[in-house]
Order: sequence, then C-alpha cells, then structure tokens
Amino acid sequence: ASATEYEKAAFYRDQIQLLHQLDKDQQTVNGHCDVFAIESRDSHAAIQVLAIRQGKVSGNHSYFPLNPQLEEPSQVLESFMGQFYLNQIGREIPPRLIVNMPLNEQQWLSEALSLTAKQKIKILHRVQEPYLSWLKLATDNARLALKSHLASSQMILQRYQALAETLHLPMKATWRLE
Repeated sequence: ASATEYEKAAFYRDQIQLLHQLDKDQQTVNGHCDVFAIESRDSHAAIQVLAIRQGKVSGNHSYFPLNPQLEEPSQVLESFMGQFYLNQIGREIPPRLIVNMPLNEQQWLSEALSLTAKQKIKILHRVQEPYLSWLKLATDNARLALKSHLASSQMILQRYQALAETLHLPMKATWRLE
C-alpha cells in the first residue's frame, strides 16, 4: 500500500513541476511580439506576418510586395516593416519583432520604431523556443503563400494567352498583369 502512495506522490510531484515549467514558459511569452518571414523568387516576394498576443497567434496575414529592382530579401523586408508600422497611424508596435534573416539597417529601424512606439523595440533574428516555432510557422506560411501567388499569376497569364488564341490576337511578350 505504501508503494502506491509513493507512486502517487511522485506523480503529483511531476505534475507540479510540469505546471511550474508551463507557468515559467507562459511568463516568458506573455509579452507581445510580431513575427515576419520573407520568401522571394525573382521580382516576387511573400511576407508573412504573425501577431502573437498573450503567447498565442492572434493574427496571420500574407503580403506580396513587388520587387522589380531585385533587391535582396532583407532589404525588401526592412522596407516593408518600416511601412507596416510607420505608415499606419495607431498600429501597435510590440516590444519584440522577430525576423527570419538579419536586416542591414536593423539598428536604425529599431530606433525609428522605438521613437514611434515610445518604448524600446528589439528586432531579433536568432531566437529560441517558443519564438523559433512561430518563426518556422511564419517561414513555412510565406513559402506556401509565394508558391500559391506565383501559381495564381501563372494561371491568369495562361487564361489571357488562351483568350488571345481564341480571338486570333497576336501574343505579346510584354503583357503585364497589374
């Protein structure tokens, strides 16, 4: 009988330790952060933004900025982040911004956002759990969004080509979809 009491005690001890660890983890992620990931191919890019609030994903959106000058993905992301926060009045800037690559002007952007938010803003690209899981999620979503976006653009172009053939119109190599 006493052996089962020790087993119960060990079980409860383990459960209490687990709860303490979960509480500690929750305290770590209780703050707000936004997670940015970019994937690009040629002049197309997909930027995924995850809004993390109270340790949970509260928002998720894909953006597709054009990159006709074929800038480096880090430059496109940096420019996007500045516009994302600085061009929208009243948008909350959380104290941590997680990115999937280092930014060239990271210090400057961090200072500009800190002045706007009236609090210290950190931009991080080397992170550990739980931020790493969110960063992986955002990166995977950006990759899938870009793939879907490119497939959709290609499908529309194929429809235009089929229409041109049906109407016996000459094909133009310079057709652009706006």
